Amino acid sequence: VVGREDLLSTLKRVSIVAADRAPAVKLVLTPATLTVVSENPDLGEAREDLEVRYDGGEITVGFNARYLIDVLTVLDSEEVALELTDELSPGVLRPVGDEGYTAVVMPMRI
Repeated sequence: VVGREDLLSTLKRVSIVAADRAPAVKLVLTPATLTVVSENPDLGEAREDLEVRYDGGEITVGFNARYLIDVLTVLDSEEVALELTDELSPGVLRPVGDEGYTAVVMPMRI
């Protein structure tokens, strides 16, 4: 579980460094921390950490930042649940406290 506005603003900042045609970001989820990373050979690297409520093992997965930003923009809850199984399985985004909306985002290899 992570703050929606925090994740949205982090994705917007970090994805500036990503390539234009496919703005890939890597999410590294560890207990209590979500690290959002974007790398571009021409521009360098952007990295930002967010506090999350999570107590499982480390997961690293890549997503198109535009897809995550689009989902987070239409939600109005304060917190979202980002459900990840592994680096190859789809990610599920749900607003916390509202069971009426579910977004499925496919990962990408980065």
